[in-house]
Amino acid sequence: MTTDRDRFQRVRAVFEAAAALSIADRLGYLDEVCGGDEPLRAEVEAMLRGTDAPNVLEPLLPPSA
Repeated sequence: MTTDRDRFQRVRAVFEAAAALSIADRLGYLDEVCGGDEPLRAEVEAMLRGTDAPNVLEPLLPPSA
């Protein structure tokens, strides 16, 4: 039986590995790792979209010294 903690660890592991890949390589990786686990894939893809989104606050930050 899979616990919530086990599920969280699985999602995190898949996310971290996918985030380290180029965007072009992610689809194949997710196909292989997630298999038919659509909820896992959907959750990881949502997390990846969050990291790939442009930072809308960046133009408001002062330039780095």
